[in-house]
Amino acid sequence: MEAFSGELFFEPSNDYLVFSLTGLHQFLPAVDHMSFKEFKHLLYQGEFNTSLEKLGGKVEIYKSTGKIETNLYWLTVSSLE
Repeated sequence: MEAFSGELFFEPSNDYLVFSLTGLHQFLPAVDHMSFKEFKHLLYQGEFNTSLEKLGGKVEIYKSTGKIETNLYWLTVSSLE
């Protein structure tokens, strides 16, 4: 991850992963065959958040720019009880 220059980093105060959708798309090798438009469709139409919540995770807005492509999001983790 040190060599990656996109919008993807760990928030120093809590070690949560912070990313833009563009940065996430660029970082994940499993989706580099998809266009960014296809990647967004996969995220919004799929079961991503539902599956993530079952594992105790949640994607929330970290910094809003008013545009999906440039917003920053973070992956938060809740304790499973």
